[in-house]
Amino acid sequence: MKRILVTLTVCATLAAVVSCEYDSPEIRFQQTTTFTNDYSKVIDALRDQTLTISQKMDLLADAMKNQTLTLSEKMSLLEEALKNQALTLSEKMDLMAKAYENGVLKYEELTGKLISEIKAANTGMTEKLDAIKRAVEAQTTDLNSKMDFIGKALDLIADTAEKGFDKNAEVSGLVKAAIESLKGSMEKKLDAINDAIASQSATLSDKLTLIKGAVDAGLVGENSTLGLVKKAIDALNFTAGTANEKLDAIKEAINSPSSGLNVKLEAIKEAVAQGLVDVTTKQDLILAAINSSSSYSFTKDELLEVGDDYLLVDDAFWNANHQNYEMVRALKDLIPLSLPTKCKFYFKQDSGKYPLSGYEDTSFYGPLYEEGKILRVIQSSSELILAVNLQTESNNPNLISKNGHSCYFLKKVYRSCYYVFHVGIGGYAAGKKLKMENMGSKDNFAVKSEYIEYDFWSEAVATKLGVWGFHDLAYDPKVHPNRSKEFIIIEDK
Repeated sequence: MKRILVTLTVCATLAAVVSCEYDSPEIRFQQTTTFTNDYSKVIDALRDQTLTISQKMDLLADAMKNQTLTLSEKMSLLEEALKNQALTLSEKMDLMAKAYENGVLKYEELTGKLISEIKAANTGMTEKLDAIKRAVEAQTTDLNSKMDFIGKALDLIADTAEKGFDKNAEVSGLVKAAIESLKGSMEKKLDAINDAIASQSATLSDKLTLIKGAVDAGLVGENSTLGLVKKAIDALNFTAGTANEKLDAIKEAINSPSSGLNVKLEAIKEAVAQGLVDVTTKQDLILAAINSSSSYSFTKDELLEVGDDYLLVDDAFWNANHQNYEMVRALKDLIPLSLPTKCKFYFKQDSGKYPLSGYEDTSFYGPLYEEGKILRVIQSSSELILAVNLQTESNNPNLISKNGHSCYFLKKVYRSCYYVFHVGIGGYAAGKKLKMENMGSKDNFAVKSEYIEYDFWSEAVATKLGVWGFHDLAYDPKVHPNRSKEFIIIEDK
């Protein structure tokens, strides 16, 4: 009997304990709720040395959400918490993020406090950069505020950074994060980017950096940035007063290494189109743009001119450096891809020769490479080179005089490849059986139902100097209107 009573007593005791443990979360919640309703008690708790950092952070997080405390009281609680020297920078960022999420801090206040904390923090670069990234991602609508904060924060930590810190790489990563953390659809994100580009508060340099970030984030194609660049240049009419102020803003943006060469070149082109930059200044800006993104510093005596699709370089400089990979790569980035010649497809009969399709724009191509035209694909290609324009009657480079220098005319082309054309059959050729009058030994020709396919083999010539080139590479329709490769199709009778 005694054993039964003892067993019952133990069971009752265990049940009571279990019941208390089960109810304890609700009890603790009620205590915490009451506790965070009392401003003075929260202050006392934050100063209590017996509470852990985790407990204090949980307490403050609850206080930030509490509807009975005033905004002023919440701000005071946050200030009190941030005074705690035991908190890491990451933990302080947690508290400020909670305050921002609950409307206690405005974004400018959050970033201002974070910059102060970074300045005072005795912590590593990784933790500082992580806090900056979290602050960038916390705000999801205003790109201008994000860009302003990124600039200030990185300027601050760059001053004390160890050797090897790549500020430009960090800028690119943070701007990409700023764009990716925008709220909403792709259309809304693009609207936010357009608003930031058109704004009068950001600098042109920041805007070009933002455009590069949009490319990095996958919102804008690398070849589709011209509209944004134009909008950024247009905004200079409102943000800069005099012509000199506009030019200074352009120079500052071009000298900045954070926006990418392609975006800078488009900005220069647009500035020229709007009359903000003359031809001489254009060349200076292009030189500054390439030097801001290249390990080699080019001079005016080496790179004499950058055209829309060609370069003029000092011949001695090119002879000595045409095999320098880094240097050649940097120069290739300055100009678009071209074909070594303009290609024209004609149908010839006794009365004359006529565009094969019936129209020049769908029978002629090049020399600038363009997608969506009669060139369907480039096959069996070797490396891209900067080819020299060769003399018509020899395999020697043709020399051009420029600013007291003997220069080579260069274009970016494939050293060898097949250019595969699809040209519609129309005009005088319609309904006729067709064949090529003459064709290269490596070329291929085939007639399809409504078009001809022609595979044109192109290969550069190696000169005695070691540089590669093509004959009649320089194409100017005003100077050399007939300098082109003609493909003659005739009736197969």
